[in-house]
Amino acid sequence: MNTILVFVALLGFALCDIPLPPQPPEALPEAELEQKREEIKKELREKMVNLIHELDEALNKQTKILDDKSLSRKDKLNALRKLREENPKVYNVLKAILHQFVPKHKFGRRHGPMMMKGPRHGWQKGPKEGNKPFGPMKLPEPMKPMQPKLEVPVKA
Repeated sequence: MNTILVFVALLGFALCDIPLPPQPPEALPEAELEQKREEIKKELREKMVNLIHELDEALNKQTKILDDKSLSRKDKLNALRKLREENPKVYNVLKAILHQFVPKHKFGRRHGPMMMKGPRHGWQKGPKEGNKPFGPMKLPEPMKPMQPKLEVPVKA
């Protein structure tokens, strides 16, 4: 029985595919590396030139939408979203360029209206407990005039 188990174990070990460590890629000759670098640089320059040529048209489309008085704010945002979906690379670059010329706030980034910090660290929406009033203070009901107590003498 032991010999059968040893035989099966050796057979299983022999049939297992032992993974070899990954071999490093062959080093390319210097001339080929330089040629690949030049191809990549050329392709990059072509893409950049095409992108720069598209910026003028993209800026015209964007300003046309923003200056259109007949569109509502929601329609303008939807139209701008469609433009960005058509060619996101161009509009990302355009956004970065416009960001360079937007005037900065005098004291850094604006955070909107001052937030009222409360016990829950945010806009106060009212107390969680039901015993505290929220909103305009309710005036108590006017007091009824006190009636003098008339004591009737009791005859004994």
